[in-house]
Amino acid sequence: MAMCVHTSHTERQADEASREVSSTLKCGFIKKHLGATFEGIISGVTGFGLKCMP
Repeated sequence: MAMCVHTSHTERQADEASREVSSTLKCGFIKKHLGATFEGIISGVTGFGLKCMP
């Protein structure tokens, strides 16, 4: 049972680390493009933002 708890905890930590890396990379990218205008098609609206197609 302890191994299952440990594995589950480790997986949650890995997921959180992955999300943090993704957010950091996105911020680094968009920081270089502040003020830029992008074209796209809004294909959906979610509770946390828009889904866009390039």
